Amino acid sequence: MPKKTTKKRPIDQTVSKNMDWWGKSFVFIKEKEVKSWQAIFAIAFVSGILATLIWSIPSGFSPKASAQSVGIFFTPRTECRVMPPGGEVTASTTVMIRCGDLVTKANYILSDGRTGTIVNRAWSSKDEYSYKDFVYASNENLTMTISGKWHFWIFEINFKSQIYSFTAPTPCVDSDGLNYYTKGYVTDRNNTTIPREDICAGVDMLVEQICENDLVGIRHYNCPNGCIDGACAATSTSGSLLFTISSSTPPTRNVVMGQTNQILGEFQLSANDVEDIDISRMVFGDLVGADIMSYQSVRNLKLMSGGAQISEIALPDISSASTSQITFNDIELIVPKNSIKIITLVGDIVSYGMGAVSGSIHYLGMLPVPAYEPITAIGLTSGELITGDNLDIGNNSDAYVLANPITLYRTNVAASWAQDTPNGTSVGGSGYTIAKINVSNYLNIENANALIKKLNINLRSDIESLVGSSTRTLLIYKDSISSGNIIGRYIFDSSSAFGDTDIDIADTYIASGNTKTFILTLDTQDARMNNYLSVWMDKGDLEWSDGITSSINETDGLPLSSKTLRY
Repeated sequence: MPKKTTKKRPIDQTVSKNMDWWGKSFVFIKEKEVKSWQAIFAIAFVSGILATLIWSIPSGFSPKASAQSVGIFFTPRTECRVMPPGGEVTASTTVMIRCGDLVTKANYILSDGRTGTIVNRAWSSKDEYSYKDFVYASNENLTMTISGKWHFWIFEINFKSQIYSFTAPTPCVDSDGLNYYTKGYVTDRNNTTIPREDICAGVDMLVEQICENDLVGIRHYNCPNGCIDGACAATSTSGSLLFTISSSTPPTRNVVMGQTNQILGEFQLSANDVEDIDISRMVFGDLVGADIMSYQSVRNLKLMSGGAQISEIALPDISSASTSQITFNDIELIVPKNSIKIITLVGDIVSYGMGAVSGSIHYLGMLPVPAYEPITAIGLTSGELITGDNLDIGNNSDAYVLANPITLYRTNVAASWAQDTPNGTSVGGSGYTIAKINVSNYLNIENANALIKKLNINLRSDIESLVGSSTRTLLIYKDSISSGNIIGRYIFDSSSAFGDTDIDIADTYIASGNTKTFILTLDTQDARMNNYLSVWMDKGDLEWSDGITSSINETDGLPLSSKTLRY
């Protein structure tokens, strides 16, 4: 039977033609035909480019990102990374922050209150990696939070905040300190070893476990009375110790802010003739009054003896409302019997910008209180703590022992006679120069000017007093004698004899590290043969300002001794 052939309808023929994928064609709306394999290839090519772009931006994959990461540390293009990335830090370390080249804004906040900007630029600016660093001192735990934005095309997108935690190591612990007469134990940093006890190595030899650089160390000591169960045997008689001010302690003075390693006081420790005394702890204080902010003006304190540092760096404890407490632990100082040791208290004065208080007065020394002994000491023969009647702070039964005070200013000034100031034989004249005074502004880290506001001069003379309406004029010039340089004047008349003057001068600024000369002239044309005129300045005769404290009357170099002119 012949096969029946069904004739296709026109619509069936059209569909069949358009659904034939290979070797046929797509039909576009505008009746433009494209080969099917060409269309598929074009779609795949465009899709691949888009996928690569979308994947490469967040992943950080790019020749530029890879090249810049070599030798540093990998950083995604849209985020920031930190090295070291947190964890325990055993020493002072510079922490580097690195942000990818697509990051436009990034900031960090530290748990101690410090903040910083890592990058802040427009999205259209040239892409580049950004860097920032800060110093982590490793003496406290610290958390850092980084947040910001990155740009894609014309958009800015927040990236997820990143948090890094830095931890300070647990220090080595010595239960008895350097005490040969008490059995103790030592555990090193982070408790990584089993505690080691003090032991006897023979009849007299003690092996004392100690902390050295936060690790366990040992010190051998020959016990005078034998070694028993990890400690030296004690005797019944102990020595005594006296703490007093040293005659070499610096005088009362002004100190410029921003200076380091300043001598704040010198003291002496005197042992009697019974035994050597080992000192392991001392507590000092800074007596400044009620302004608690003033305590932070003096920091990084340490004790020195014989030119060597004998204590760790200490910071003031500002928990008290009137006195800061400065505790020095792990002191290494032995005062031999029947002798004296001089110790020096040294510290840094912070700058005004870092919190120092202009005009703050600091009395540093030992401030004994009933609650505790300010010195921990032990007799090396008796093995007994030096305390009670055997420990005296000051010569008057545990009184305050304070160094001479220091006053802090942004800068300081000094006065002196100019090398060519008149002295000796002279002649009278109208407007004759009677004195030249140099005033110097100390060099200071903040380049602060000194403002001179008042310059007083003292005069004594046997030149005849004025009569009637006659006057005598004293003029003060700056730099040189010219009418434009007059900054002050004082008028003598028949009712005002020579003596102390009180002269307000025009505000005169002296730059950091510079000196200005003040020239004084006086009408002495009525001076007779063998008359004299003496000129001098007293301690408070110069008034100035450091830009914060408006009126300061303490000046280095004053008083200035008398210069006498003889006619």
